[in-house]
Amino acid sequence: MGIIHIAIDTNIYLFCALLTKNQHNPGILEEFVDLLDRNNVTLLVPEVVEIEFYRKLDEVFEEIKAGINSYKKIFRDEFPPYLNEDKQKMLGEIDGLIKTRVKSLGKAKILFERLLSHANTRRLELTETTMLNAFKRELRGIKPYNRKNEGKKKVDYDCLIVELIIKYCKENDIDELIICTDNISDFAEYNEETKRHELHSDILKDLPKGTILCTKLTELLKVGLTPPEKEKLILIDKEFDSIRIQGHWNLILEQIKGKSKTLNALLCEGYLGDLKDGKIAIKFPEDRRFHKEMSERFKVMVEETIQEVIGNRIDVNFVLDEKNESRNFT
Repeated sequence: MGIIHIAIDTNIYLFCALLTKNQHNPGILEEFVDLLDRNNVTLLVPEVVEIEFYRKLDEVFEEIKAGINSYKKIFRDEFPPYLNEDKQKMLGEIDGLIKTRVKSLGKAKILFERLLSHANTRRLELTETTMLNAFKRELRGIKPYNRKNEGKKKVDYDCLIVELIIKYCKENDIDELIICTDNISDFAEYNEETKRHELHSDILKDLPKGTILCTKLTELLKVGLTPPEKEKLILIDKEFDSIRIQGHWNLILEQIKGKSKTLNALLCEGYLGDLKDGKIAIKFPEDRRFHKEMSERFKVMVEETIQEVIGNRIDVNFVLDEKNESRNFT
């Protein structure tokens, strides 16, 4: 069995620590520690990820706390005085949001340190060479460089991460690599044939040919990482796209409602079909032709909202169900 090397971006660790992404929590990091114990997996931790994690952890937590406290002030000042019992209950629930994240943050720090000290972890130290190569990548505008970050940092951190991984792979003749990041705007490009995001060609050309992009740590844990890794990951990920859409359909509808109440009302008259060839069908009964035709005008909004929730862009078709095989996922 070959060794699978996995590099995890800072944002994934932060999601787990601060509970800011669906299904990511300290328990996921604990499962990943167990995965490392199997000896067929090696974790790559670029030094910049380690530094970023500890710095951003406190920064993002303070932002979350400030946001929650701002809502607490609104409740305290604006809530009707004759509902004082309900007010105190809700204020307590708001305080609980902060307490939960304090506990989660502490547990995630301990687990992150366990990952760093694990026998199957390789910590990739910054060197003058990688700093220089990252700077050259930035000057040339090669991904994951993002012009939006220009002027905010002296060196693009994502470029440093990529250069450290490239250096390790070349020096150790690595064949199997998985990069786990939620940052698809900088690390990925959309493949029209597969209807999914894949590692950007700027990055892939310097890495092992079979390198895989994964946007959620939970996907790696579900796969279990047994050969053949690439084929299995792609097949299971496509299956999970369908499961995720069905399992999160209420959330998708709620997100859409925030953008367009009209579209939300239209979609509530339909129901989900199967995911086939990268396309999901939203079906309407024959007597809901008007709802189907109006929904088609919002196709882009529906696809963008699904991507926001599950992480992958999925084509949506609106169809009339002549057989009326309604399946209610809401």
